[in-house]
Amino acid sequence: QALFEKRILKEAIHELGHTFNLKHCKSKCVMQFSESLYEADKKPLEYCSTCKKHLRYFLSTL
Repeated sequence: QALFEKRILKEAIHELGHTFNLKHCKSKCVMQFSESLYEADKKPLEYCSTCKKHLRYFLSTL
């Protein structure tokens, strides 16, 4: 149950990032592209510093 909820949370944060114009990221970041559950499980639950910077900029333009 906990793993399932963590996977859903990661993918929700990832997709929310796309709605804020974030692209896939090559850093250790929730915006990493995942081709499998294994890859999704490996990525962190948060944005990297670069994605956070892009997100702050995007939100400042609203």
